Amino acid sequence: MGSHWTSACAVLLVVLGLGACAPGQGQPTPVERSPTQVFEAAKPAVAIVETALGVTWSVPQPDIDQSKQTQLQNRLLAMIRSGALAPTQEALRRASVQLITDDPGGWFSLTGQRYQHTDTVYVMGSGFFVSQDGYLLTNAHVLTASPDEVRRLLVSGVTKGTAEQAFVQSVRDEVSKGFETDVSDAQAQKLASWLAEVYASGLQVASITPSYRVAVGSHSAKEVEAQGMPAKVVVSGQPIPGKDVALLKTDGGPFVTLPLSTEVPKQGAHLDVVGYPCGCTGQEDADPGRQVVATLTQGSVQGELAMSSGWRATGTDAKMEHGNSGGPALDSYGRVVGLATFQDTVEARGSSRTYNFVLPIEVANEFIRQAHVKAAQGPLGRQYSQAVSDFSAEHYRAALPLFQEVARADARNPYAGEYVVRSRAAIAAGRDRTPPPAPGYLQWLLDYGYLPVFGLWGLVAVGTGAVVGIRRRRRFPST
Repeated sequence: MGSHWTSACAVLLVVLGLGACAPGQGQPTPVERSPTQVFEAAKPAVAIVETALGVTWSVPQPDIDQSKQTQLQNRLLAMIRSGALAPTQEALRRASVQLITDDPGGWFSLTGQRYQHTDTVYVMGSGFFVSQDGYLLTNAHVLTASPDEVRRLLVSGVTKGTAEQAFVQSVRDEVSKGFETDVSDAQAQKLASWLAEVYASGLQVASITPSYRVAVGSHSAKEVEAQGMPAKVVVSGQPIPGKDVALLKTDGGPFVTLPLSTEVPKQGAHLDVVGYPCGCTGQEDADPGRQVVATLTQGSVQGELAMSSGWRATGTDAKMEHGNSGGPALDSYGRVVGLATFQDTVEARGSSRTYNFVLPIEVANEFIRQAHVKAAQGPLGRQYSQAVSDFSAEHYRAALPLFQEVARADARNPYAGEYVVRSRAAIAAGRDRTPPPAPGYLQWLLDYGYLPVFGLWGLVAVGTGAVVGIRRRRRFPST
């Protein structure tokens, strides 16, 4: 029986050029895809992961005490007596502002009350769904920030870019209001710089309360906080050099998911990295009002790096930025081989080179098993992946109903709806190249790559009988 089956498969493979044969239920053979196809199929399963930290903090409240007020009055009187200052209210106000902004530290005391406030600090990263019911993977470091990191993020809120400009303007407004006179740009900038130093050195963090949200598609940090799906931490490792993995759960679904690879990528193997980079040099430079978009970068496997906690990170020359953390690194079949995680400088042969590193999916699988979660690319993910393949092949009529089904099932998926519109437009423009449907038995054969023995010989018998019958009719016409 086995030898007959092998022979039948061999004949079938030669004649039809199909995949491997095996008794029982078959599985579609993975197909290599272009980076663009991998990216398009992955986007609905890759999410922005946001940690919004409610931070209560305090800084010293600058104050001019009674002794300094007396000194200021005496200085002003001396200037009037010497003729350097006109004895008018406006002149006194302008002179007071000038003296204080020339030497803020000489006038303000920082030993009194502290100003306390609560702000939101955002930590942004990426993640991807591994089950249709809302489990997704990301890096553990995306979900945490130490008090020192929070302090740095808060300080950057008054010392970086547009934030600095807004801070200078607020200082100008407050001083102008307090002294009832105009404040120059130079005066406001000098006082703001001194206050920023006070802020940086004297800021204390009283409490940090995190909350987690995820969103698919282009959003800003503020939009994710307002409109994203709440998520909870199921299980989490430790940031680098620990096993930097976290498994989250969000309600709703079904969600488009990604398949996980069971193979370790070899040296030089192609990698596609998908995520939501912030376009900034660090988290402290991220603008919470700026939208981030899903981005593809490409590279290859470039060796390994041993970690002190007992695992080996996969090096890659694929570009990664802040915000990519936790996003998937995929092979050319669209399967996840790891999580984009960290950057390090490697010394080799007298020179140094900066590499990005991927946490292997086999490490992440430890946390999936710990949480008793079944990770699999569900039907919705397979439908979407097939629809992208059909669309890429200009089989728009085949792709359209699949995109429509995904759009109905996953209302938060912004990509399926876009593809529905594009597929309809292509069909209306006459660009559709969908082939006619194959006969039922042939389609089944193409899908699974094998045919039972009785089916093979049955087809041969039917074909032979048809040929014989035709010949007989030709040789013996009816009367």
